[in-house]
Amino acid sequence: MVNGKWGNIALIILLAAALVGFVWSFLNYQKTKARFASISAPVGETENTPEAVHELLGQVRRHMLLPNDVDPIVARINDAAGLAAAQAFYKDAQSGDVILVYPEKAIIYSPSRDIIVNTGPVIFERPPALDAAGD
Repeated sequence: MVNGKWGNIALIILLAAALVGFVWSFLNYQKTKARFASISAPVGETENTPEAVHELLGQVRRHMLLPNDVDPIVARINDAAGLAAAQAFYKDAQSGDVILVYPEKAIIYSPSRDIIVNTGPVIFERPPALDAAGD
């Protein structure tokens, strides 16, 4: 009877940990999505219609392979200097360039120069509480 009780407690703890991990991942995804939306052009300034995004992806595909199974978050860079000051990833970007964010990588593409400016992994910051618990 004791083994069954401890087994149930362990199962509940594992399920709770999985639920916390899922919620944490979802909240980080939403935060990243909002962050990229804040650097994109205001509504009406550029067209992010499905056709425009499809054309943009076609241009990028001429330079590199892109995932076909997921749609990226697409944002236009308005303040390249400000972003470059905050993160080295944006150092060669110019205002008007486009960033494509996939679950595992981000790509900066310059339509005016028709080049891939930079690529890199998408890294989510871990909350301090999880860092302390992992040590």
